[in-house]
Amino acid sequence: MRLSRPANPVATGTPQPIESTGAPAGVAVAAPRRGMLLKRILLGAAALAVVVGCNTPSVPIPPPSLESLGFQNATPGLVVLQGQPNARHANARFFALNRSSGDGVITTAGGDGAFTTTPFAGGEGDTMQMYYDTPAGEQSEEVCVPLEIRIPLISTRCQ
Repeated sequence: MRLSRPANPVATGTPQPIESTGAPAGVAVAAPRRGMLLKRILLGAAALAVVVGCNTPSVPIPPPSLESLGFQNATPGLVVLQGQPNARHANARFFALNRSSGDGVITTAGGDGAFTTTPFAGGEGDTMQMYYDTPAGEQSEEVCVPLEIRIPLISTRCQ
């Protein structure tokens, strides 16, 4: 089988016939770049999808469930935070900071959400800031409460 022209027209140095573009004679025709334009459009669309996909709004993790939390006296000047079983707190890492004294504690709840912290400095009326990290590493909204011993906790605005 014989080719009608050489396999590599650049290497021959002889002019090759131009195939018809379908345009009328004398009309300038742009080089075929549709394929390149399509690739750029697709690449741009893919990049946009990645950016949009990575910036989807997240749903905030609810704050600690105050109904299942309470403070108890440990020794004079020291208190503990106790958490009763609560599915929201299961295996979460709890943070409790006494904003009045600067003391605080971190503890991990059990599989049922129950926990008792180690004693930390605190007294009636101190402002406590609390939040938790889920096992997936997401942080809950924070809540501030006045430290009250054996009284249901009431949330206040953290400032």
